[in-house]
Amino acid sequence: MPKTRHSKEVEEENRKSCDGLVDQEQEEDQEQEESDPGSFSHHPTYSVDPDLLFASEDSDEECVNDYACVIEMIRENAATIVPIVKPYAVYCYDTAGIYLFWIFLHYLSAKLYTYYCVPNDVRGFFMTPFLVSAPHCRAIRWSLHNGANTIDNMWIVLGTWLCTRILIRTGAKMVSNTPS
Repeated sequence: MPKTRHSKEVEEENRKSCDGLVDQEQEEDQEQEESDPGSFSHHPTYSVDPDLLFASEDSDEECVNDYACVIEMIRENAATIVPIVKPYAVYCYDTAGIYLFWIFLHYLSAKLYTYYCVPNDVRGFFMTPFLVSAPHCRAIRWSLHNGANTIDNMWIVLGTWLCTRILIRTGAKMVSNTPS
């Protein structure tokens, strides 16, 4: 469907209003930072509209509000955003992958140990003293023990990291609030 003169004018006005809106928000952010450098409350929040996120590039939808303008800017700048975000995403995936492996190994070891080394009947009760020393039971017990220790350490690392983040944030606010 060819665009009429009216729709081209509306599109141009929307583009100008989006540019003006971005400039206005940047000025407001700068003014807010000058008045309160430790505050992060001045940044706007946006709700996600899936229709706008997954609309095709050649759609006739117009930039009618600030949210649509933000989505349009993200689409235009995706080529520069992805190379910046990708290394962080890969790092998080690699780090979480190690812990997910140990969680899976611990779960599997617990199930295998009860199945192979502690049979569920009277015969199992009498076989347990012999099975405890068997190589496969010792290997499963080792992975169960080390998996549990790794999971414990994972929680300690996560808790330490979160506490550090909280202390850095509140410490920065405390320093900015102290009189000079």
